[in-house]
This record gives sequence, structure tokens and C-alpha cells, in this order.
Amino acid sequence: LYLTISNVFMSYSDFPWQNDSIRYSPKEEYAEYLNLYADHFKLREKIKFGTSVEQCTRTEDGWNIIAKDVKTGNETNYTCDFLTICTGSNSVPKDISKIAPGFMREKIHSIQFQDATPYKDKTVIVIGAGESASDIAVD
Repeated sequence: LYLTISNVFMSYSDFPWQNDSIRYSPKEEYAEYLNLYADHFKLREKIKFGTSVEQCTRTEDGWNIIAKDVKTGNETNYTCDFLTICTGSNSVPKDISKIAPGFMREKIHSIQFQDATPYKDKTVIVIGAGESASDIAVD
């Protein structure tokens, strides 16, 4: 899969893309860029994986966050100036079983698509008009 937005617009202003040419990068290249960004700004030490946010409360000075470690259940209290909510609304695929019920061959959701190799020389129909469908159709 390739980005549908060029590297010029997908890079951060404080960490420009290393290649000056305008291009649409494959997902692996963009993942590498994000890893370089995280390493450059030492972000990994600030990221808490396996954590559930239990409560966010606005205060006079910013935000109070209560987070819970999903393995241990231990809660930690954080205070911060800003809060960004990233819910991952597209992280759970929609049920496609009812789409084209008479079609008895393989159906996959875009979240399952890795590359076009298994579909080489096959007739494929891509349903959808979003970015993922467009990316897959080009592949």
C-alpha cells in the first residue's frame, strides 16, 4: 500500500522528509519515517503501551488523567497541559459478511490486505470509495 497523500504533506515541519522529491511512499517507508521521528525526539520513552485511560478531568492548569496498566491494574495519575483524543474509530473492521451475499468466493476486509501477490492473475472486485479501497485497487 502507498500513501494517498504525498510525503510533503505527511511529514512534520520540525522533521522534514529526507528526500526532497514529491512522492507517494509505500507504507513501510512511512513507518520508517515515523520510527526515525520517534527516535529523533526520544518519544518512545514517553509512550505507554498497554495502558487504558480511565478518566480525563479538566483543571485550571490543564488536564488530570487517570490511566491504568491493563496487565497489572495499577493506576497512574498524570497532569498535562494539553489532551489529544485518538479513538481509533477505524481500528475495528466493519462486518462484511452481509455485503454481496450471493458472492460465494473469498471476501476480505481492507484491514486484512497486506499485498497484492495472492491476487495476481485473478479477477478481483474492490467495494468502496475510501482511501483504503483506492489504494488496494491500484495495487
